[in-house]
Amino acid sequence: MASGTQQITAAIREAATALGFGRCGFAPATRPARFESYLEALAAGRHAGMAWLARDDAVHQRSDPTLLLPGARSIVMVATRYATGAEPSGGVARYARGADYHEVLGARLERLAERVRELGGQARPFVDSSAVCEVAHAAAAGLGWIGRNTLLLHPDGGSWWLLGGLLTDLELVPDEPLAERCGTCRRCLDACPTGALVAPYQLDAARCLSYLTIEHKGATPAELRSAQGDWVFGCDICQEVCPWCRPRGEGLVDAELAAPAERPAPSAEWLTLPADQFRARVAGTPLARPKRRGLLRNLGHVLGNREHLSATERAALAAALADEEPLVAESARWAWARQAGESGEE
Repeated sequence: MASGTQQITAAIREAATALGFGRCGFAPATRPARFESYLEALAAGRHAGMAWLARDDAVHQRSDPTLLLPGARSIVMVATRYATGAEPSGGVARYARGADYHEVLGARLERLAERVRELGGQARPFVDSSAVCEVAHAAAAGLGWIGRNTLLLHPDGGSWWLLGGLLTDLELVPDEPLAERCGTCRRCLDACPTGALVAPYQLDAARCLSYLTIEHKGATPAELRSAQGDWVFGCDICQEVCPWCRPRGEGLVDAELAAPAERPAPSAEWLTLPADQFRARVAGTPLARPKRRGLLRNLGHVLGNREHLSATERAALAAALADEEPLVAESARWAWARQAGESGEE
């Protein structure tokens, strides 16, 4: 007969599945594996402008989950699949083409936390909302292994999964971690257009297109703008080239996170939208994160990288030259000069 601990563990896994999570695993609430590597990355400044990562309180909390929930003994990690990799990106990282995953997963985790409380435990959910090393704990919970591009990989679906979890003071049966399966493959490192993957398992955020197009607040370094290519928000390149991320059949993509067919990707037209219309376009999606100034900065670089511009794109870019936001106007000037140089215009 199963013990009480086993029964509670099974009940939580069953609840996670019923709530729509594709995977659920359990790990002890202890110091994350490879935490010394994390500290080394902070010491080397590879967190770029994300100063909150290096705050003393945040570092301590990441090293010891019990600081977030006193008495925590277990971590429940969940994952849900948001793409197969076969979908067109439209210059937007595929996780951001649909609804804001913070809201979708957050609501589900609150309900999972209610179930944990019904089972007699405390619970604190998180989805990028707490100082938790989510990837490391997910690997410990058997949801995958940490790939050379620092993302969590699983034989089924590669890294096309979003993570969340909760801390609890319940004693749960831990899952077995998966063995690493990257071998000597370095396709992700070789494909990164900016060289952000400075070594296996080491990412320099200051060179990463996901950081530069989302979290970075200022002007993109001039030497990295052409490498941005067509990416307006985020980047999927290191996932697209990963053998584990190749589409294998249709897969089961979470319906709430799938990109609606009617939602257009950012285009040159967005440079001329009134502020209220722009806000309506990004409302309820991750695209709101960099705000208007950041997203249109990125869009300007993308237009500068195009081989040819249509008359509509050229007109929108010309209008952006006079944008009241200096960051947008500067990006438009860079793109305008680049296009003029490509076309031989004076």
